Amino acid sequence: MDPNQTYLDLFTAMMNGEHKTARELAHSLQQWLRNGGFYPHQMNPEAMQAYLHDVLRRTAYVDLPPEQQIMFYVVCPECRCHVEIPGDAVGPERTDPWNVVGCDECDTIFDFDDEDVAQVQMPAPR
Repeated sequence: MDPNQTYLDLFTAMMNGEHKTARELAHSLQQWLRNGGFYPHQMNPEAMQAYLHDVLRRTAYVDLPPEQQIMFYVVCPECRCHVEIPGDAVGPERTDPWNVVGCDECDTIFDFDDEDVAQVQMPAPR
């Protein structure tokens, strides 16, 4: 495996919304690193692991049946960006009672109520 090319392909797949491909590449790169492979050029371990975690979190829906492929989000009060939240952070079944998130765009940390949560059906994985 060429981890440099895999990383570039992964980045391109995410930019093009090819989430199924991105997820497969992220798993491959993650396995490569777990087996002692070297990191892509100019990527430190912390940054690479954070990026892989983010890709796998954002593409987790591709492994779900279509009726469960729903993204939940809240709107950042500072910059108005959509901040994705996990499905178990909504409603009476939620696992975290505090409902506090951070915006990746402006670094604002804010709390939200259930009525602030919006949802959208994810597109079919490509």
